[in-house]
Amino acid sequence: MKKLTTILLASIAFVACTQTKKAETTIEHLQQPAKSAISIHEIYDAGEYISVIAKHAPESSFRTAFANQPMVGFVAVADTARFMEAMRTDSVRMALPEDCCVMLNQFKADVPEEEGEIYAVYLVNMNEDRSLWSPTLDDLYVSDETFAGHAVISLQFSEKDTKQWATMTRQNIGKYIAIVLDNHALSVPRVNMEIENGAASLSAPFTREEASAIVDKIIGRK
Repeated sequence: MKKLTTILLASIAFVACTQTKKAETTIEHLQQPAKSAISIHEIYDAGEYISVIAKHAPESSFRTAFANQPMVGFVAVADTARFMEAMRTDSVRMALPEDCCVMLNQFKADVPEEEGEIYAVYLVNMNEDRSLWSPTLDDLYVSDETFAGHAVISLQFSEKDTKQWATMTRQNIGKYIAIVLDNHALSVPRVNMEIENGAASLSAPFTREEASAIVDKIIGRK
């Protein structure tokens, strides 16, 4: 399980300034600012609620995470529907904060084949005052760089949302946040510093083709 967690953390990445591998590609930038379909949220401390989730989750599908990690656990891909149904029960809802949403990561975890296919599970804070909803992007594109072997999506917030992004990152230094698309956690980066210039990049276990599809979905291009 230690090997599993190490690989998972490597795949849940936020790229502010990293060493990257170049590729010969053509970057398609936005031609004009666009309203996005993503939202960005704080997440709840996993350690405090792991026991709540584990108590009510189907035993055969759920594995708890380690302390000091952003996910509360992992669920088998084949059991996600059953797991999420259990998470909607009154007993679970009453045990979690009112504005808390149990959420899966959008892509299967990047783990060794022998571990099987699993999703990580997060507790996302949907409080409007602690979130950045549908930010306008001045630019959004699939970078010609890679991180841990995965494609990188780069974005630039508008001036207005740059200020809110700076505040959000400043308030969450050393903590994790969730970048959400279609009610799934697209990426769950750790905030290492305040980001004042509105630039951000994200990566997860997706290919360049999948990243391009995500870019289109974020701005409703297709």
